[in-house]
Amino acid sequence: MMKVKSMNHSELQTPFFMIDEAKLIENLEKAKTLKQLSGVKLVLALKCFSTWGVFDIIKPYLDGTTSSGPYEVKLGHETFGGETHAYSVGYTEQDVIEVADICDKMIFNSQSQLAHYRHLVEGKASVGLRLNPGVSVAGQDLANPARKYSRLGVQADQIKPEVFESIDGVMFHMNCENKSADSLSRFWILSLSSLVTIWIRWSG
Repeated sequence: MMKVKSMNHSELQTPFFMIDEAKLIENLEKAKTLKQLSGVKLVLALKCFSTWGVFDIIKPYLDGTTSSGPYEVKLGHETFGGETHAYSVGYTEQDVIEVADICDKMIFNSQSQLAHYRHLVEGKASVGLRLNPGVSVAGQDLANPARKYSRLGVQADQIKPEVFESIDGVMFHMNCENKSADSLSRFWILSLSSLVTIWIRWSG
């Protein structure tokens, strides 16, 4: 990554992304405070931001990465370190084989995928399942799992009770671009307070 201090934009000869290091660190300090106050772990979503040129700045603040495909998993494992989470709306068997040895958590989108591939992950990584709570506090519809015809995660009326015996945790992705902590708190109290798992991962 090239650092630009006094260069004019007109002097750059190719398209470019410009990252304000001071603002990046300012946001990371907020993440650090959130971790200290809550005890949560925070991971970088490589689907949204995979600019490895600034990973050295980000690493001290976050606990690892989360990925949506095999190449992102490898990028996170090889260049960022920390915890490596793998999630995909649809894995192939080869995808699972490629990343099972280098991820710490592998999260499946459906019970059928979990049943087909769990044996490839057992003993290597923690296994999770994405649940669709049927409600969302996402700020935009693209990442809203509660929208009509959504296949993002397992719907409540489709969950087989015995599935919880074969997983270590669950994932919810229904908070994308939400700026209201109150709405998330209400969702937790009304919908999830009785759910017992080893870990819960919030995304978005």
